[in-house]
Amino acid sequence: MEPIRRAVHMVRSSSDGNALALNSRQLLNCISNKAESFQAFLHPLGFIHAELTELLDEQFAGMRVRVHIWTSPCPESDALGLVHDHMWELKSCVLVGELTDLTIEAVAEDRGSHDAIRVKYGSKNEFTHEGRVNLREVQRRNVGPGQVYHIPSRRIHETVIDVAPVVTLLVSKDDPPGSPGPLIFTPHPAELAGTAERSLVSGREIAAICRDLANAAG
Repeated sequence: MEPIRRAVHMVRSSSDGNALALNSRQLLNCISNKAESFQAFLHPLGFIHAELTELLDEQFAGMRVRVHIWTSPCPESDALGLVHDHMWELKSCVLVGELTDLTIEAVAEDRGSHDAIRVKYGSKNEFTHEGRVNLREVQRRNVGPGQVYHIPSRRIHETVIDVAPVVTLLVSKDDPPGSPGPLIFTPHPAELAGTAERSLVSGREIAAICRDLANAAG
């Protein structure tokens, strides 16, 4: 089985906390070689998002697969910040580096410390204010190379980079039709100044980044 499909199958079939014997160097070289065949962009949460879904065949129908790349230990998000949820559940495997996944609880409060901002995706993203909340950290877990972590739909979390660069392979289902977009939690008072249009990263640049990461992975 081709390296990308093999890795996706392993992550999809794994459980939270599993350690996988993935060949990260081989996988990153394969992604580098195919970099002109998929789209990548700078994500507002401070990483490079490479959409690998188009590289899959029919056995993975209904799934989405991405690679996320943090090149810095201090990711720079847009004005809305790093605390967010997802419309879908996901499994993610760390290929390179180490991160901490923070699980966060939000409690509605009229005078809360944070604003909840809903993102509506489109040709230009739109943002709406959905009230104020207080946030509380409820769990943190360190995740290193080969380890898988599971995030259920609508769980609020934040990714902290411990050892950069970090590369993760993320497997989820297609976005559910008609589902409200994700929420981002921003210190009050928040301006609705999120990223309306994402900046593309060229195939040539992604190829070079993945090739360098493969060499660093040994």
